[in-house]
Order: sequence, then structure tokens, then C-alpha cells
Amino acid sequence: MEKKIVVSKPVDPARLKGVGMKAFRAAVEQVKVMNEALAPHRGAPSSCWVCGSKDALPVASIHGIDFVQCRSCTHVFQSHVIPYETLRDYFADDTDINVHVADGQFEYRINELTGPKVQAIFDRMSELGVDVASGRWLDCGCGSGDMLYVAKQSGWDAVGFDIGKAGVKIAERAGLRAYCTDLEGFVEGPFKSLEDQRHFDVITAFGYLDVLTEPTKALKTIKSLLRPGGFICMHQPHFDSVTHDLNRRFPETAIRYLNAGQRSSFTRQSIERFLGDSGFEIVLEWRFGLDMYNILATMSLARPGFVDSSAYECMLREFNAFQHIIDEQGMNDTMMVLARLK
Repeated sequence: MEKKIVVSKPVDPARLKGVGMKAFRAAVEQVKVMNEALAPHRGAPSSCWVCGSKDALPVASIHGIDFVQCRSCTHVFQSHVIPYETLRDYFADDTDINVHVADGQFEYRINELTGPKVQAIFDRMSELGVDVASGRWLDCGCGSGDMLYVAKQSGWDAVGFDIGKAGVKIAERAGLRAYCTDLEGFVEGPFKSLEDQRHFDVITAFGYLDVLTEPTKALKTIKSLLRPGGFICMHQPHFDSVTHDLNRRFPETAIRYLNAGQRSSFTRQSIERFLGDSGFEIVLEWRFGLDMYNILATMSLARPGFVDSSAYECMLREFNAFQHIIDEQGMNDTMMVLARLK
């Protein structure tokens, strides 16, 4: 089955992380505080979380968190395991790191971010001859429920789960079915109580599998929840990108990805291996990201006067045009892939 490639997605950087020196410094400090808090908890050396190989090369070290790249499948992951329970407890009460729950973000995410992604999923499914008028949708790591909201508004039966208490409360207030638990807890609890335990047509896992200790095991569980011919949609960090290169070269100003909370980054080779080994075939790849944000932040923090320059103003004004060039080159820091269960 042919893989469709889509390039770029316009964003307003000021509506997400904010721009300017104050915002850039705050974003860096946020990562630094998280990494330094969690680094002492790292335990045993990691094997590759995609293929299991122990043969890996060091690629980055950011505020005490070290990353290596598998020589076999090219996947990038933390060199040592931070226990899942440690991360779960750290993020359970978080309201800052998780941008999904920030004040004023919900409506913007629905209209500008999540809505287009759901539409892209529906468009590709329709091209493959699938009726998208209704179905059952599960969102893993649902945050404040923006994915659930869009799916529900589209006529789908949607349910999700997340360990973040703040996000789940927002989703519940919006009348959405969201459970404060992890994947295992959902399978052992809410899923058993769902009507007829019917399997799902679509499962989304945006920024979810890359934070798990055992993503391959989790993917097998997700596969068991899908009906034959069902779809999984992942939204993951892409290692061979401008952002990751900047993080490696200037770790002191790292903002996105390669941090304690995001355990791994996929390459196109490793995500093909990851999904293919579990019986999935990628039918859509959407290339986009915020590499330009990292360029602006890195240059501004290195030379504070840069934010007052005409070059900065031009790059910010033409943010999406510059990002489009990066996406076209395949150097985007994020990739969304839709894969069908064979």
C-alpha cells in the first residue's frame, strides 16, 4: 500500500510557547528543572526500545540526561532507564509542562492543531475506502481532551485516558469520557466495562509512545484493542531534524525533545521497524514541526540582541514559510504517521 506524504502545518508560535527572551528563557529553564530533577533516578542501562539491541552510540547529553542511537535500527533513546513510576508521579500533578492544559489553549488546539490532524486521518481513511461517518476512537494520553472533543463532534464514540489529573478534569468538565489512568489501568478497568468490549477503529497516541519505558510492549497492547484493519496514528519526535541537531550542538538551550520526559526519538527507519514488526503498514506521513522556534530561541539566547534585529522580525513574520522549507527537506522535528493493521 502506498504511503502518502503530506508536508507542513501552519502554526502561530506566539499562541503556543510564546516568543521573546522571557519566553525562551522560561522554556529552557523548564526543561533544565525537569531533567535535573529526574536524572538522579536513572537506573540500569537501556537496550534499544525498538529492536532490543545493546549496541548503541552516544548522541546527546542534556542537563544530566544522556541519549544514544541504536546501530541496528537507528532509534534514539535514553541511555539509562528512569523508572516509569518516577515519571508517572512527577507528571501526575503537572500543569506547566503539559501545554494541553494551559489556560486559553483548548479552543486554539481544537481549531488550529487537533482539528486538522483528525481531518487528515479521515481524509486518508476515506481514500482507502473506509467509511468515516462514525466509529470507535481511543486516545492514549488524551491530555485535556481536545482529540476526544473533535472525534466526538465528528460523530464518533470517543474515549481516552491520561495520568495527568489536571488535563482529565478539563476533559470531564467538557463532557468527554476521559479516565485518569495509564494504558494498563485502562485495559484492566474502563475497557472491561465498555459496551460489549468492542474493539476500536482508530487509536491515537500523540506524544505518548515516546514517553514509555516499553513502547513495543505497549504497541502490542494497543494492537489488541484494534479491530482487524483498524488504524493507529502516532505523533512522534523525529531525530533527523533541525531541532534535534540544535539540541545536540547547544544542549544548554534545548527546549523541545531529548529530555527526561520524552524517552526516545524515532527516525523514519526506526518507526517503520517499530510499526512493521507489529503488523502495521504506514499509509500516511505528515511532516511538520517547530524547528524554526528552536532556531529563533537558540540564536536569541546566544546573542540576546538578536530579538531586536530585522532578521528576527523577518523570521518570526515568515515563520511558517521558513518551516515549510525545512519540512520539504524532511528535516522536520515532528512526524505524524497513520498506520493500518494488516
